[in-house]
Amino acid sequence: MAPNNRCEMSACTRPAMTQSWSNQTRPEPPEPDQTCDRCGPAVRAVYRVHRQGELYLCKHCANRLWPDLSRQGWNIWPVGEPACTAG
Repeated sequence: MAPNNRCEMSACTRPAMTQSWSNQTRPEPPEPDQTCDRCGPAVRAVYRVHRQGELYLCKHCANRLWPDLSRQGWNIWPVGEPACTAG
């Protein structure tokens, strides 16, 4: 029986499986699993909407409400991405 060379690699020669990030390049941690405020807990939110409060909307609701929310001054961006607010 031939030896299995792949399994005999010592721990010190294995490639590192960690990734180092500097503080400036580290990706934002994703939001906790949010659900659509209009559809309820069965539908996952895709967009976060902010003005004086905060809403979480699924893709369907965001597409339907986007023009009205934008006219009213709400900021809309994907969940898990940093907010881009004009100010």
